[in-house]
Amino acid sequence: MTYMKEDDYLKLANAAAVDLMDNNVPLNDSVTKLAEQFKLNQDQILRLCEATNNTTFNHIFKTKTASDDRLVDFQIADAKAILGNQIKEASYAGDASTVAASDLYELPNQMDQVRRPYADPVMEKVASFVLRPLAKPRAEVDLRTLEKTASYLASEKLSARMTHQDTLTKLAASFKLLYKEQPFEAFEKQAAAVHGKTAEAALSQVRTLLRQPAVNYDWDKLQKTAGYVDTDTPTFQLLQTALDLETKIAAHTQGQALLETQIKTLNQQLRVV
Repeated sequence: MTYMKEDDYLKLANAAAVDLMDNNVPLNDSVTKLAEQFKLNQDQILRLCEATNNTTFNHIFKTKTASDDRLVDFQIADAKAILGNQIKEASYAGDASTVAASDLYELPNQMDQVRRPYADPVMEKVASFVLRPLAKPRAEVDLRTLEKTASYLASEKLSARMTHQDTLTKLAASFKLLYKEQPFEAFEKQAAAVHGKTAEAALSQVRTLLRQPAVNYDWDKLQKTAGYVDTDTPTFQLLQTALDLETKIAAHTQGQALLETQIKTLNQQLRVV
């Protein structure tokens, strides 16, 4: 058995996800090969499947646009199927005793969250959500999953908003220090040179926190007068964090809109089934 760290699971999961998206290799095939290569036990195969499903979901989710008619559509990595195939192969090889058939149905449903903080319980069982007529039991299951995912996104969005506000507060505070790195106005010009209009909202909020009057940014002028810019400073790192969070918030907002469409469609299907 190979000792696996959390980073190891994530690296293998990312490789399987990329193989699915770029080469159309089924996740079960990739996980099976990785399990054989690294001699993984049952618990490790389960954890790799969970990480692979989460990573694949995130990869596909990021490619979706508001015009897409479905959220995600992929065949999840199924630990029971993979272990079942191992049992069959072992029996063909005359060594069925190495894996007990009863163990196939006794896999743990949850692992220690401290050991796998990356795992998202909401997305562990996400499979295909294609807009098509469904049998009522299946539609009800998909609806519950979508509602849980929507709740998860709402929570993540709220967390990102709070972190975004904290980050801008820290950024503004850095310009109130007696021995500050540079005046805010100078930083503002440099931020404009690097990020352009994408930094407008963040800079405007920092101005408000500093109790400075709002301005209409002349981006061409600011960029021309910015001069040399060192983006490795603490203030620029805080700004970059804030901009990354804004991108995350926008993605979650888009995801929530997609989920609302899915939930509405499934509710309509349930009413007619």
